[in-house]
Amino acid sequence: MAFTVHDFSDLVRLLAQHPEWQAELRRLILTEDLLRLPAIVQELAEAQRRTEEQVRELTAAVARLEAVVEELVQAQRRAEERVEQLEDRVGRLETVVGELVEAHRRAEERLSHLDATVRELAEAHRRAEERLSHLEVVVRELVQAHQQAEERLSRLEAAVRELAEAQRRTEERMEIAIQEMGRFQNALGATIEEEAESVLLTVLEEKGYRPLAEPTVLSLDGEIDVVVPIQDQTGATLWAIVEVKTRLSRRVVHDWAQRMRSAGWQERLRAAGVPGPYLVYVFGIRIDQHTVTAVQEQGIGLLTGRGERIPPREILTPQF
Repeated sequence: MAFTVHDFSDLVRLLAQHPEWQAELRRLILTEDLLRLPAIVQELAEAQRRTEEQVRELTAAVARLEAVVEELVQAQRRAEERVEQLEDRVGRLETVVGELVEAHRRAEERLSHLDATVRELAEAHRRAEERLSHLEVVVRELVQAHQQAEERLSRLEAAVRELAEAQRRTEERMEIAIQEMGRFQNALGATIEEEAESVLLTVLEEKGYRPLAEPTVLSLDGEIDVVVPIQDQTGATLWAIVEVKTRLSRRVVHDWAQRMRSAGWQERLRAAGVPGPYLVYVFGIRIDQHTVTAVQEQGIGLLTGRGERIPPREILTPQF
């Protein structure tokens, strides 16, 4: 049987009377994918709306982040300048002040630029009313970031002043410590030399030598710590010479022995009234095995607080 226009009109009327038949008819006529198309379109529209909202939020966040990063870069640069200025100490204070003035000038320029930016934002607000809320948020954040930067600058300047004062106090304490160390070293050196003189005189007497004068210090391109003229059992005159160190090392022993064997050094000793022959010693408080080996290799004597540890291998005869 043919489907007529009259039949179609009846069908439309029946569908209007029975809405539940409409869904069944759509299910029979349309495919499943076409039936789901409105829901899919709605989901896509909602996803697009969320994406646009996220893009707007991301744009605002990036703008804020750029401002914060710029402020951090400027703050880091100023901090580095101030550290360098502190290293130059008080003598560079005028340079520091000049740089701070220049930094202030640049800050004023940035403020002027910020004012221009705000005016541009206001003009953009006039052209695009729908962006008013967003622009107001941006301006408030910029002002807050600027205030925070000024607060950080104030705190940094206070820290710089505190560091300068701490540096001054440290320098005063270091000066006092250096003076105390100098007095301690002088006292320690005198005490060690006195100990070396006492040990040397005791050893010489035990070996049968007779001191002809009190031990002295000879200044000759650096001090010779103990020098004393002595007489042996045959009546011959010799000179006992001692290099005194708190801590002896292999190099000290080697350098001292080579200096005493030098013809030029012996000539200078003779010119200073110490013609030789020489009984050469080193004296030390702290001595290790390497030092003992060096003394034995060089053939000179070794004295400690306990007396003569190693006797000189021979009496050193001048080469002139």
